[in-house]
Amino acid sequence: HGPEGLKRIGLRVHGLASLLANALGELGYQMVSENYFDTLKIIASNKEKIQALALAKSINLRYFEGDFVGISLSETTTAEDVAELVGIFAEA
Repeated sequence: HGPEGLKRIGLRVHGLASLLANALGELGYQMVSENYFDTLKIIASNKEKIQALALAKSINLRYFEGDFVGISLSETTTAEDVAELVGIFAEA
């Protein structure tokens, strides 16, 4: 990838994470931290519903003790993936 390629990948992944955080915020979800790069930790009192919907779509999220859900994005994440995640949280 080289330095410029890595920078481009990092900016793209962070951009998708920001897009996801903003969309979830518009749905009323709160992030545990306003500082992130590629991983979000979301406060979600409806964690079990989110988990059921995600599993039905073969999407693996992280479920913390308490009302928290984690989502990690990577260089393979697409805008369509983000839209699908937003849909899950919207339906939950």
